Amino acid sequence: MPSAYIGRQSIPFEAGASLSALVSGHGVSMPCGGAGTCLACRVKVSGALSPPCEKEIAALGTEALASGWRLACMARAFGDVTILLDTAEKIITDGLPDAAPSNPMFSKYGAAVDIGTTTLALGIYDIHGLLGTATVRNPQAVFGADVITRLGKAAEGDAPAIALSVRKGIFSLLEELAAGHKIPIREIDRLVVTGNTAMLYLLTGQDPAPLTHAPFEARRLFGEILPAPDLFPALPDAEIYIPPCVSAFVGADILCAVLASGMCRCEKTALLMDIGTNGELALWHDGTLLCCSTAAGPAFEGAGIQMGSFGVAGAIESAVFEDGALHCRVIGDIPAKTICGSGIADVTAALLKCGAVDENGFMEEDGHALSASMAERAGDTAVRLSDDVFFTARDVRMVQLAKGSIRAGLETLPQIAGIKTGDIEKLYIAGGFGSYLNLTSAAEIGLIPKALVKRAQVIGNGALAGAAMSLCDKSRVRELARLAKLARTAALDANPVFTANYMKWMGFDCEA
Repeated sequence: MPSAYIGRQSIPFEAGASLSALVSGHGVSMPCGGAGTCLACRVKVSGALSPPCEKEIAALGTEALASGWRLACMARAFGDVTILLDTAEKIITDGLPDAAPSNPMFSKYGAAVDIGTTTLALGIYDIHGLLGTATVRNPQAVFGADVITRLGKAAEGDAPAIALSVRKGIFSLLEELAAGHKIPIREIDRLVVTGNTAMLYLLTGQDPAPLTHAPFEARRLFGEILPAPDLFPALPDAEIYIPPCVSAFVGADILCAVLASGMCRCEKTALLMDIGTNGELALWHDGTLLCCSTAAGPAFEGAGIQMGSFGVAGAIESAVFEDGALHCRVIGDIPAKTICGSGIADVTAALLKCGAVDENGFMEEDGHALSASMAERAGDTAVRLSDDVFFTARDVRMVQLAKGSIRAGLETLPQIAGIKTGDIEKLYIAGGFGSYLNLTSAAEIGLIPKALVKRAQVIGNGALAGAAMSLCDKSRVRELARLAKLARTAALDANPVFTANYMKWMGFDCEA
């Protein structure tokens, strides 16, 4: 039986296995769940492989194929193969409280966990404060990059496997931190686990069917304590607190981020936005908390972009147009191989500035400062960002779809509340992408209003911070319950104001 060599692991397999099956659980991005539509699951591999099909040749190009790059969902292995992965990435845990807990939920050790659609993040505490953090890409990503795809896979019978994958991911982080701090893992006696409603359903094995079709009403909104052995058998004496969700579309993660921001403890009109695969927003005005979630898609996470990636070494993380040229900065200061979310926003802004992209999102081939850098990539117009990285006209469209959805939500919430966007006195930006985002670039592409740039505050991983605040001060549980009762969900799917805003902000010709 042939074997796949991945790092120090040797994995036996039946001849003819797809590479996507071999790399499952190793952090390879598969936004479409292996359907062959996103073209994001690039891996470098050598050995006995199937020849590339026409679609794979068009997607990667002959040079990349000659260098050993393949798409995991399209290539099959028939003999021994060696697969090289580069999945070490920047995942934000900034914003966690680190002082000694004042009224902790735990007795000896406790952990706060954020189940993001894309990443898992965890912080562990003792009675003296924060001991450490650990992060990993959410292993559920092999079932699809977005919530809808994963819910569909769960409905098709993959629910147990999806639940097991995320539980293993969380427990591996617990083991990593426990070993690093010489903690007997059985002495971790309390976990606070947050996430959006769908992520919590998939974690606990709850039937996700109500979340997938109208009227989209969650039957379980959590705000409860569970015996840890139900999810983690190796923690026989622990309990898990799952903070409350508001609705099918507004989860515990946004409430935890609201808690961490402190926005509801002041009189200012404030907006919180967590930009990820889902664009989640909360508006605090006149004693009312109005929330929504927009299906932004994973473009700002690097998925759906032809050469996109997470924030790994070799990814273009920022760019600026100066002196007639585009200057890019790469994570790790090595030759660029991909482009991550913050770089995607910067590059789009730079292309608009130099005229390579017009107000409708059309990529111009000539007549601008970057004409000499224009090329064709997989049959699409593209601009060459480095020797090996291209940004295509289709990538610009993906940015338009994502930023149009998020900006439409940002504009619609104030309108529902009877105020103007300019009345927002404070803007809180949470999440991994938001933490690295150049706010000037975000405003230039229309992701956020220009007037709010100077009113913005980046708060890091707000969901994880709010979970940690609850872990370290049990009185925060009552505050989360109060916020859940206070919150209202703005349904955007059939809202004509949202639809109009979405169409307006798809383009780049509006005053931002």
